[in-house]
Amino acid sequence: MKIENEINIIESIDTKGWLWKVEILRAGLSQNKNYYSEEVLRSSVEKKLFEGVRSFARTDNEHISKSNESVRNTIGWFEDIKYSDEMKRIEGKFHITEDADWLRKKALSAYQSNKMDLFGFSIVASVRAESKIINGEKVTNVLEILNVHSIDPVVNPSAGGGLITIIESKITKNEDNMKTRIIEMIKKDFPDYIENDKLQFISDEELVEILSKIIYETKNNFTEKDNKKIEVFKEEIDLINKSFEQLKLSETSNRLSEALNKSTLPEPIKVKIKKFCEGKILNQNEINNIINIEQDVYASVIESLNKEEYKSIKLKEDEADKFQNALDNFFFMGEKLSEEERKNESKYRNGFRSIKEAYIKITGDEYISGRYDNNKRISESIDTTSFTYALANSITKKMIRDYNMMNLDTWKNFVDIVQVSDFKQQERIRIGGYGNLSSISQGSIYPNISTPTDERVTYTLSKYGGTETITLEAIRNDDVYTLRKIPTKLARAAAQTLHEHVYNWFKNNSVIYDGKQLFHNDHNNIGFAELDMTSLAEARLKMKKQTQSNSNKPIGIRAKYLLVPSDLELTAYNLTRLGYGQNNDVPTFLQEQKIIPIIVDYWQDANNWFLVADPRDAVCIELGFLDGRQEPELIISDEPNSGSLFTNDVITYKIRHIYSSAVMDYRACFGAII
Repeated sequence: MKIENEINIIESIDTKGWLWKVEILRAGLSQNKNYYSEEVLRSSVEKKLFEGVRSFARTDNEHISKSNESVRNTIGWFEDIKYSDEMKRIEGKFHITEDADWLRKKALSAYQSNKMDLFGFSIVASVRAESKIINGEKVTNVLEILNVHSIDPVVNPSAGGGLITIIESKITKNEDNMKTRIIEMIKKDFPDYIENDKLQFISDEELVEILSKIIYETKNNFTEKDNKKIEVFKEEIDLINKSFEQLKLSETSNRLSEALNKSTLPEPIKVKIKKFCEGKILNQNEINNIINIEQDVYASVIESLNKEEYKSIKLKEDEADKFQNALDNFFFMGEKLSEEERKNESKYRNGFRSIKEAYIKITGDEYISGRYDNNKRISESIDTTSFTYALANSITKKMIRDYNMMNLDTWKNFVDIVQVSDFKQQERIRIGGYGNLSSISQGSIYPNISTPTDERVTYTLSKYGGTETITLEAIRNDDVYTLRKIPTKLARAAAQTLHEHVYNWFKNNSVIYDGKQLFHNDHNNIGFAELDMTSLAEARLKMKKQTQSNSNKPIGIRAKYLLVPSDLELTAYNLTRLGYGQNNDVPTFLQEQKIIPIIVDYWQDANNWFLVADPRDAVCIELGFLDGRQEPELIISDEPNSGSLFTNDVITYKIRHIYSSAVMDYRACFGAII
């Protein structure tokens, strides 16, 4: 089922046309007889159905069939979606990606020329809807927008804007015909039960009541021959009742969402009300009563919290937060802050000057004996256990900060990062390419296309980590320098391990999925010449000439990154950077290719160098992290009350990092093994 409606570009937010304000949906009856209530539109905004929706460049047929969705075809996305009560419409921002410059120019030209009907947008979405008679006309009443798949530019928009294609609608042709058939039956057989001119405006609820009345009052007048007619009426009443119940549930949901949005209740209470009302049919008064009761309870709780007995608890909670911040800042004392951190420099000033001070203030254990004094603690909820966890929190924050500033993540430029949910063997299937399609003459049979063979790539996640201890003696001796260096050292260890894990594929020329080394004569991706202009050009050409398996068609893979040891840093920059060491104003052929040098400092071989493709062209390496967690985590190895702190006066922390990788395609890289 296709439903059309306007979607208009309102204005350009920036002068260059990369960001646009757009009207997505307007409440009311569209030109194409589709009705959208304000409640339905508000609900879709509340559910964030349009937030982050992508836009694809594809043909109208591909758009309607939801085919050809790919990274290459992605041209933008929608965000900051709001419902305007004043304009009674959904509005948002449309971002155009940098590689879709053609769309930016077209939109800007059309907007500046006041020719916005040049093209439009089409929405692919799923809805729940019903047919309804309004003012003598049959319209499609949208009860609920279920999800939005994409919003794409199209060639044939409706007059004044764009086209909305709503597919997978829950309304069926049978339900539509059923209601029409019943109305015609009443007109013909039971004209006395309703006036003819009112029948076209009848709702499902009214129709159910009339049918029930007809069956009840006339059943004794039916002959045995007409019994089948009664059964038909009963079945159709049941169907309408189900449709009516769905409508009422949807109306309840919309009313409830609107009422909760207007209320000042905190989010947890709103969630509680929604769960309580789920599956119930409620009118506006019933909804208002439920919300009023919860508001009265919430007001009583707030009032009771202002009483004297609760003030001390609130104060202690604030002090506990203040303590955590002070412990966090202990690790930033004397630290060189990043540009972003300097903007909030005052945030890092107030911290404990020593770990000894922090320990005593938190635990009340002024003799650092491993015991704590109930009367001297900041809060009854804080003890030596809390200290170990708080210290872990502070170390973790500093460790993650330092980890992301180590400049040991250059591999992110060419690695495809994925989320892995378990420790089972991961399997990726690489499928070969098809040959050219055959020319088919008139009336001829289409020949079979040879199915390409596939290659399987597998890997299993590995755990990397170790433990670090902080002794009671270190706290008593206030070994500030050593303690402050712990997060940085942990961060460097984790970052360096992952750094080498990825780059060792190149350094070690490891064996890959086909049982051969990554760089091999059979892979046509190996060379033996030292790095210079000629060898780099030849390596780049070899990558471009790599072919698909089975079809032997050149893929045209472009070299993007040049990996070299520190010894070749100067040579790499001279070859790839305009004017670098050469003072040339006109770029050479290689400089025009915009190849980016990456220096791998831990490589000891002074001559080997490598080329890698942009992962958008071809993926060389896939790197999987457990649950998508890319940063290491710090865990208390045992319970401080009964573990190492209790038995050995030692706090033990465990650092853990879980990931693994595999080469996906040897064609996406080249190695010069000297």
